Formats: sequence, C-alpha cells, structure tokens
Amino acid sequence: MTLAPHVGDALARFQRGEAGEGQTAKALARADLPAVDDDFRAIIHRFVREEGRHARILKGMLGALDRPPARRDWAVDGFRSVRRRSSLPFDVMWLATAEIVGLCTYHEVADALPPSWARSLRHVAADEALHLTFFLEFARRSFREQPGHRLALPGLCAGAQVVNLASNHRAFSALGVDRRRLIARSWRLARWAQRQLGLDVELAPKLPCGLT
Repeated sequence: MTLAPHVGDALARFQRGEAGEGQTAKALARADLPAVDDDFRAIIHRFVREEGRHARILKGMLGALDRPPARRDWAVDGFRSVRRRSSLPFDVMWLATAEIVGLCTYHEVADALPPSWARSLRHVAADEALHLTFFLEFARRSFREQPGHRLALPGLCAGAQVVNLASNHRAFSALGVDRRRLIARSWRLARWAQRQLGLDVELAPKLPCGLT
C-alpha cells in the first residue's frame, strides 16, 4: 500500500486515540450514579470491546504501510491530560467530543482511501455514532441538574477540532479532505448533541448530517 507518509502519521494518531478510550469507560462503570446499573455496565463492556476492535483495524492499516503504532502523540496525550483533570460530567462531555470529532473525521478521510479501508473506517464511524448517543443519554440522565457541561459541549468540540486540524493538516492536504465540510459537519453534530442533552425523552438514534 502506498500513501503519503503524513497519512500514516494521522492513522497512527487515530490508532493511539482508539487504544486508550477503554480505561476511561471502565472508570465510568465504577461511578456511584443512578444511571450506572447492570445494563449500563454491559454497554460499557461492549464499548470497550468495540474500541479495541477499532484500534486493531487501524493497527492493521499501519501494518500495511509498514508503520508502527505511535508510542506518544502531543494531540492525543494532551487531550487525555485535560480529561484527567476534568470533573465527571465534563469527562463524559470530552468522551462525547472525541466521538463527534472522530466520526466526522473518519467519514471525510474514508472518501480518500482505498475502498476496503474506506468501508472499515465507515464501520468504525457507525460505531462511534452509537457511542455518542450512549454518552449523551448517560449524561442526560446523570447530570441534569448540572447544565454547565451541556453549555460547554460545542466549545469543547470546536477546540478539539482545531487540534485535529492542526495535528493532521499535512495528512488532510495529501488526502484532499474538505476542511470546511469537516468543520461544518462537526459543528452541526455538536449543536445537535447539545440539544439532545436538554430533552426529557430518550434520545433518537438517528444523527444529523447523514452520520449514522
């Protein structure tokens, strides 16, 4: 497989991000909140398995490029550092932010990759959409009396998208990623997610912008 070297950099960054989400999810399963019941823990277990599968898919792509996984990355490691310093409601919002930026980015990048890789990334994006809905529902049930996290979500997503664009700009240029469309997609999805947090009914699984 021949792709521009910077594409391998971006895939390694995505892989490192996917490989680390399981530990945070496991911590949520231990939280003392009404929403954390046996059903919640079962979903978290599935989430951890799926994130591991995503990391393996991306690791396989790196292997095809003769590229080892990243042992460190300023964007991913910085994101985790900020999250570790956040309260639980904001930690969940950071997880939702990662899903929003990730699924929008995967959709855009998939359009420029070989067909088999594109299909794999779109499957990953479909999982991320379900994960997003799950985290929003969890936050809606658990933190209704703490509206600060809901108000902050679009801003968190905007900041994360700036880091995404800055850290992957060479790869996005090589792939011809439409940055304006990526920004617009993630912003619409962030605003949609913010509205869902204020609803008094269970969230609809259908996401806007054709992202399912």
